[in-house]
Amino acid sequence: MKAEDIAHVLRDGVALLPGSRDRTGRAIIVFPPKEHQLNSDNIRNILRYLHTVTADDTKELGFTVIIDMRGKHASNNVRPILKSINVSSWRIPRF
Repeated sequence: MKAEDIAHVLRDGVALLPGSRDRTGRAIIVFPPKEHQLNSDNIRNILRYLHTVTADDTKELGFTVIIDMRGKHASNNVRPILKSINVSSWRIPRF
């Protein structure tokens, strides 16, 4: 998957891979607060993309996901994010 394939999703900032690590060395994926309902397909696509751009040794450790719950629509977005992570987990090891 290439960045241009999901450019609209990347521009929207659905999820970010800021380069940070948790205490165990796992890469952190952040879902910032959004004022609109997120599309499950876009979430899955961004997760696949972030997985492909991550170094192999980092992928082996897995990922830590942070969902920022600030904002009016945060509670509406948690379910599609968690569902997308669950559906994608067979393709993205050790979520």
